[in-house]
Amino acid sequence: MINDSVIGFGRLIFHNSKERPDVINSPTGWWIMGVVVTKKYRGNGVGKQIFGHLESETMRLGGSELYSFINADNLVSKSLHHKLGFDEIAKGSSFLNVKFDGGEGLLFKKMLHELSSWLKS
Repeated sequence: MINDSVIGFGRLIFHNSKERPDVINSPTGWWIMGVVVTKKYRGNGVGKQIFGHLESETMRLGGSELYSFINADNLVSKSLHHKLGFDEIAKGSSFLNVKFDGGEGLLFKKMLHELSSWLKS
């Protein structure tokens, strides 16, 4: 927040594929979803801070890996995921039952070992 205004947000959920067999192409684990940064503040590290907070929270909750998905056409988000150490592991028409404009999404995974070096700086 800046001056009591929200400039970005994201959420962290735990998905259990055994409890939700109707949700296909979606491994059990912690997922980052819906990261959004206000246009005015994009490119200033806000998204990186949001991901960092959610990564730290995942580790605090005992998670050792983190998933995220994006629309394949979102090149800025794709670049950010790679910069933050996520590996692209799948393409699909939906993840967690979210369908993509343009028809294709990308699934990313990051193994969490310790606080990422980019988080320490």
